[in-house]
Amino acid sequence: MDLSCLITAILFFTGNTLLLVFYAKEARWSNFNEELYYDLDPTYLQEQWKFYEQHRAKWLSAGIINGLAWFFFTFPMIQLAWILSQRGSKSLWMHVAIAILALAG
Repeated sequence: MDLSCLITAILFFTGNTLLLVFYAKEARWSNFNEELYYDLDPTYLQEQWKFYEQHRAKWLSAGIINGLAWFFFTFPMIQLAWILSQRGSKSLWMHVAIAILALAG
């Protein structure tokens, strides 16, 4: 197995697990009150921000890890496009488009 595929899989798994942990904490805490939200009640908004400040590290680390996973995912995709084009001799533009889409993210 290619090392970049393994790194990509581990990063995707880790990042998405952290994201699920954050969403689970948010769902358990969830004291969303639409009326107070639209009234811009200061104490309610402070409680909301306090929760997000306490759990910001999980949210940011999940985003960074997922970003790295997508970055490492481009290498196997470019290799795949190169192999499928048979070293640039078959359907070149379609495989170049695959590589460009992988790089564009």
